[in-house]
Amino acid sequence: MRLWTEREHGSRALQELPEVKRLDLSEVVLTLKSSGIDDVFGFPWLEKPEARALERAELLLADLGALSGGSRAITELGRKMLRFPVHPRYARMLMAAHELDCVAEVSAIAGLSQGRDILLRKVDERAERERDAIAAEEGSDFFTRLALLQRAAELKFDPDACDRIGVHGQAARQAEQAARQFLRLAQGQGLRLSEQAANPDNIRRCLL
Repeated sequence: MRLWTEREHGSRALQELPEVKRLDLSEVVLTLKSSGIDDVFGFPWLEKPEARALERAELLLADLGALSGGSRAITELGRKMLRFPVHPRYARMLMAAHELDCVAEVSAIAGLSQGRDILLRKVDERAERERDAIAAEEGSDFFTRLALLQRAAELKFDPDACDRIGVHGQAARQAEQAARQFLRLAQGQGLRLSEQAANPDNIRRCLL
């Protein structure tokens, strides 16, 4: 017995595409670089990834400041990023948040990025008005989501109450849990938490 139809079975590939050919390789490449393996293209992979994927990973890491020079060797910043068990983008964002005093807000944004969107797509006019009435900083969709996440938390993620402001209660709860994990991770790495609300411009810089 199979949990799909005979027609689907006939059209399936003989095997799944290896994970190394499907996923972002930035974290893997950074780990290899830290181990002294500068030539990731010549590394004896069990399943060799696409050269383009390796190039993209190196370019991203160089843009983040984790690699430098013609050989794209790992930098001190790159080694610090490896202490965070998250994608290098989030590691760099948290480190920037430490420099710009917005760790709590950036941790929440990282949490919002992990799962499904907390905004309900189809809402009635009343819910849309309620959602629009919640004050939020302009300049990024994340500011809107931060304000709505805070409001959902105040409503204790009650599904009906969240529906009335156009927010998916369960998704908001999961985002809040992910935000707490990022915050604990930041604190575990000694990142500074400010007691005051962050400057919105600093949050924008961290996102950028």
